[in-house]
Amino acid sequence: MKRQSRVFVDGALIGLVDDPQDLVSRMREMRRRGGLSTEV
Repeated sequence: MKRQSRVFVDGALIGLVDDPQDLVSRMREMRRRGGLSTEV
């Protein structure tokens, strides 16, 4: 069984991910393209 990482936004747990590096990469790309606030 693979261990999951917890995802927090502003101190609130919003979910779990199997691949935290993939999440970071996707969020950075979305931020660069204007899909997310630069504060996220």
